[in-house]
Amino acid sequence: MENLSSKPWSQSKKILFRLVFAYIFLYCFAFPIYFIPYGSILIHPIGTQLQNLSIWLGHHLFGIVDEIPTAETGSGDTLIYWLLWATKTILALMVTVVWSVLDRERASYEFLQRVLITYTRYFVALIIFSYGMAKVIPTQFSEPSYTQLMKTYGESSPMNLLWTLMGYSTPYQVFGGIMEVLAAVLLLFRRTVLLGALVMMTVMANVVAMNFAFDVPVKLASSHYLLFSMGLAWIFKRNLIDLFFLQNPSQPIVLKPMFQEKRAFIATQIFKTVFLGYFFYTAVSNNLNYQKSIREGAMVSPLAGVYNVQSIPIANDSLVNAKTPMPIKRLILDNYRPERLTLAFEDDSKMRYLAEYDEEKQLIKAVLPSDSTNRMELTYKFDEEGRLYLKGVYKEDSLFLEINRIEIDSLLLVKKKFQWISPVPFNR
Repeated sequence: MENLSSKPWSQSKKILFRLVFAYIFLYCFAFPIYFIPYGSILIHPIGTQLQNLSIWLGHHLFGIVDEIPTAETGSGDTLIYWLLWATKTILALMVTVVWSVLDRERASYEFLQRVLITYTRYFVALIIFSYGMAKVIPTQFSEPSYTQLMKTYGESSPMNLLWTLMGYSTPYQVFGGIMEVLAAVLLLFRRTVLLGALVMMTVMANVVAMNFAFDVPVKLASSHYLLFSMGLAWIFKRNLIDLFFLQNPSQPIVLKPMFQEKRAFIATQIFKTVFLGYFFYTAVSNNLNYQKSIREGAMVSPLAGVYNVQSIPIANDSLVNAKTPMPIKRLILDNYRPERLTLAFEDDSKMRYLAEYDEEKQLIKAVLPSDSTNRMELTYKFDEEGRLYLKGVYKEDSLFLEINRIEIDSLLLVKKKFQWISPVPFNR
């Protein structure tokens, strides 16, 4: 067996190691502190200073004149994130230069190499495990809601199209999650690092391709997970070349534990067991709780459904007896997001309102987020045949709607199920 780093290092290898070491630890500096309760208290001051430095560099080095937004939007590809990446890259280069000058006589970095390998594989493993568990317990992608089912392809963004695809097929989502979890777990053990890195590379190559192809704003982060996985596989490059290209026997590379002294090794194994146990429990329980909240939220609205408008008598104070048809053709009361009430008009335009329901008074109150004067307050009731009637005020007009619920189960996307035998391709 060949031990990793058992030979003297060249100057180029030492410089490259310093650069990789500095870059990875700067890029991942908050890991794993943010997995620890109240860990954000420790890393927040450092993160703030890095952000301030990134903004300064954005203005003075990259020539950005406008204000640089720092608010969290859910996107991992905002300008500030790219500036943080550029700042950390510059800092890594500076650290490499200083480190190389001050420590140029050192023969090798065997211990720091073990630290770097351990840190990198745990970083990738725990983050991808979190993503995978959100698919194994389907919470990352929800089944298409009523709002989504009534949307045309042309109205969907590329990301929304991908989310609908993934949410529609729960088995495919779960399969993707299982592969991510499998790759993550394999990275946690030294004997299975190579297999874990190869599986992770395969999984992340697909994820990165989808992020770029469908404009999902996690390109920066996902590309790093793929890059780090490739780096872990690169450790075993000689074995891979011998196996896949030269068909030669090769000596297995042994990854030594970070601490080899017996007491230190036992202590790290105990810490690893406790930390991973806490992490796995938190990841699973959080996703189960979130899944429960989604299901409970879907049952909040008593009116959830898609309704076609049958008739719309309307009048205002100056024209009390008039019955002028309004161009509203459909109401969508979302099932997964009960607060979403969408009006679809005859010209195919839509308005999404924020709605509240009072079941006791059978009352709906809704307002357009972009225009507080555009609001409605309607009472509702069902007749014996299941038709729904809404009556009240829309904007400044009196409004009465007679609407019929669309049977969602009749939609092709909902009713078409998997079948083993397919006489012809069913591609409509």
